Amino acid sequence: MSKSLVKQEWLAEAEYLEKPLFDTVDENIKYIKSIMGESFDLVTRTLEISNEHQVIKIGLILMEGLSDSHFVNNIVLRTMTEHYSNLNEKIKSKQIIKFFHHSLLTLSNVNVANTYGYLINNLLNGDTIILIDGETEFFYVSTKGFKERSIEAPTNDISVKGSKESFTENLATNVSLLRRRMRNPNLWIKRLVVGKKTNCNIAIVYIKGVTDESLIKEVENRLNRQEIESVVDSSYIKHYLKETKHSIFPLMYDTERPDTVIGNLNEGRFAIIVDGSPFVLIAPCTFFHFLSSIEDYYNKSFVGSAFRIIRYIAVVLALLLPGFYMCIVKFNSELLPINLMYSITGQRSNVPLPSDLEIILTLFAFDLLTEAGTRMPISVGTALSFVGAIVIGQAAVEANLISSMMLIVVAVNGIGNLTIPNYDMSLTIKFFRYFILLFSLSFGLLGFTVSSFLLLIHLISLRSFGKPYLYPLAPLTTAGFWDSIIIAPLGKLLKRKNKEKLQNEKN
Repeated sequence: MSKSLVKQEWLAEAEYLEKPLFDTVDENIKYIKSIMGESFDLVTRTLEISNEHQVIKIGLILMEGLSDSHFVNNIVLRTMTEHYSNLNEKIKSKQIIKFFHHSLLTLSNVNVANTYGYLINNLLNGDTIILIDGETEFFYVSTKGFKERSIEAPTNDISVKGSKESFTENLATNVSLLRRRMRNPNLWIKRLVVGKKTNCNIAIVYIKGVTDESLIKEVENRLNRQEIESVVDSSYIKHYLKETKHSIFPLMYDTERPDTVIGNLNEGRFAIIVDGSPFVLIAPCTFFHFLSSIEDYYNKSFVGSAFRIIRYIAVVLALLLPGFYMCIVKFNSELLPINLMYSITGQRSNVPLPSDLEIILTLFAFDLLTEAGTRMPISVGTALSFVGAIVIGQAAVEANLISSMMLIVVAVNGIGNLTIPNYDMSLTIKFFRYFILLFSLSFGLLGFTVSSFLLLIHLISLRSFGKPYLYPLAPLTTAGFWDSIIIAPLGKLLKRKNKEKLQNEKN
């Protein structure tokens, strides 16, 4: 029995997994209908084909929408009929399956099996099942032909330069996008089937000799240990593989860009493709990985480094600015320049809300607009986010509900969060922004310092498949700075990585 079939635990619990077929087409079709229920997309047909010497009855079973009915009717059936009608001798019962098997081999991938477990498995994968009356074996023809979304430009990982192709929901298409960019026999792809109910196909992609194969074994072991009920998106796999369940920081990077995946595979990481999801997972990752973009490498090194540093500053503003502003204004206003202090005090003199409630409501309103813009159509959402923020913010200031300085702080904070390339990381930063803000509102600079320190300790404790999350800062190593913090010229970067690889092989 194949490994993929063993993993389908819902089949393992069924009585028909190892049940052999009946020797009549009608009985087999009746039994299959009892398993599948009154499914309207289950197509069953019986017909007779003949030659001068004998007549045989065959049964055809397929799933409408999963199989290419045109290919089945015009190619498979026609080939079977023509080959059999031109036969000048009678075929023995045991040779009929073998005859049709060889007749169809030139058309598609054809295999023979003899249990209902295999039959149901291949039927639900889009293959066409062909039964022969008097035989307890069947053969299945690869006739997958379901509709799928065409390859389009990325909608999330947008870049000015680089590829304009993105992954789709089809596993085979996504694998082909990687193969086209890396014509290397060392690009290995392992297929697994996970989920008791959904039986989802996933592929683990890595480069033989570059990726540590112990990582691949660790991924397989974690998936085998999990009681996975269903998988409908790559985010499910991300959850099941997470090492630290209590942390909300993402430990696997997801992308819809093939060039991003290829770049990470070259650096020794692995990727996981989930059938039905256009987002491919990448691991192991560090915190700085979520702040980088593939476009950084398409520009000159100093340009890419400059934009990357801008993102680091944006993360600091998105995470710390509201808390730092409030602990200074509320508890330690003497630290401000005198003119700035008078300006802030004057602006707040007509605001009826306490500063604590003012910043929380303003942040909440900005997050509300951002979320609404995300859920709206692209053409409407962009206008809603920016125009809505400007109009509502200006109206709130004129109505003396919030101060101008508070609006500036929240706007800069929001823009900083929108600068983060990865959506999961931007949501995490939003959460910890409130965490630090609440500590700052309660204890001032002490609360700000303690909450920031606790967050730093948490980040240091995290691992992504054994790799420190804050590498190269913790543990501190200068070698990692050339690609994590800033970008070295491409030639030097490749030489450094090759040197590191040779050192690892010697060790």
